[in-house]
Amino acid sequence: MFTVTINSKKVEKIPEYNLDFVKKNSEHKTLADYEAAVKEELLAEKREEKETDVQGVLWEQIVEDSELIKYPEEKNEMMDTTLNSFKTAAANAGKEWNAYLKELGYTEEELMTQITSYAENKVFQELIIYAIADAEGLEVTNEEYEAYMQDVLTQSGYDEESFEQYYGTTIEEYCKQEGLRSSMLLNKVMDKVMEYAKAK
Repeated sequence: MFTVTINSKKVEKIPEYNLDFVKKNSEHKTLADYEAAVKEELLAEKREEKETDVQGVLWEQIVEDSELIKYPEEKNEMMDTTLNSFKTAAANAGKEWNAYLKELGYTEEELMTQITSYAENKVFQELIIYAIADAEGLEVTNEEYEAYMQDVLTQSGYDEESFEQYYGTTIEEYCKQEGLRSSMLLNKVMDKVMEYAKAK
């Protein structure tokens, strides 16, 4: 036998779909206009989803058809950066390195194997991006990159000083570590790839 006190209750009330609902919750004046706008919005979402899927398939094909004879020094730099990001995360969590590795479920050797594979794949794909960008005359300007970093700051809710205090790194280092400039360039490359794909 249990005695329970209910302090409050919430009842979901689904409003009736009618013209009053449309006028109250949108800028449209008729049901037909509202339904047409909703339909267009849903179609736009589906088109965007489909285009993203197509881009993914095309990029996989480009990577598969590309070949790299020798990995440049960038691979070692990527490995160092990735390892440092793990060590920074351990320090921020207040954990000793070995304890942190154990928590992740890796030995140091296993982690380095994962990091090496990641670095090789990442560098390989970045080289492909820059090769295509060079061939097509595409670039990310310093102004575009600066604006993007400011967007990252704004979306995170920090200024440069508080961002560095929280993440233990500057916004510039964070964006470099995350390869955001390459991501921006990849978007331009994929836009160009899609142009060729649609032409065919």
